[in-house]
Amino acid sequence: MIADWPCLSRTKPLFCLAILASALVAGCVTHAPRISPETLEFEVQGKLAVRLAQRGQSMRFNWRQYTGAYEVQVWGPLGQGRVMLTGTPDDMRVKRGDRVVDRGPPAQVMARHLGFVLPIDVLSSWIRGMPHPDYPARVLATDGGGQVQDFVQSGWRVSLGGQGAQGPAPARIVAANGEQKITVAIKSFIEGA
Repeated sequence: MIADWPCLSRTKPLFCLAILASALVAGCVTHAPRISPETLEFEVQGKLAVRLAQRGQSMRFNWRQYTGAYEVQVWGPLGQGRVMLTGTPDDMRVKRGDRVVDRGPPAQVMARHLGFVLPIDVLSSWIRGMPHPDYPARVLATDGGGQVQDFVQSGWRVSLGGQGAQGPAPARIVAANGEQKITVAIKSFIEGA
């Protein structure tokens, strides 16, 4: 089955990683979309890597999370394959330039292009350095100050590594579920309004 995943062909890895990046932001939204500077919750820049069994890809991203909506720009080496992702909890759009490449419920879009669905409902909290408070989590380790470092949530083993330079975001997040592994290296995290 892994060999049949579109993301593992040489022609689509950046597009598929763009879909993966959108999963990171889709879980952050809970209200009707309104994109304006006043509704900016946070902005994150960094690098995302995904490993499926023995294959993997990486990309850079810039993600702006608004109240009820998100905008994520992703690209590969030397700026190649630049894609814009916009959406809400119920609808994701993948754009290249002015052309909408795909649109639909985030889980369906990810399943079509990745072959699996990420736990988008909890990733926003992970980016902020904690388990999602509305879902059960089993804490495995904390630091000396009681900050959660390792936990299991929604079937994923999550490790939060190091304190980021700004805000509550950890410097690194590693999440694994079976043969799927996601690594997010956060370069900058800026709280919004």
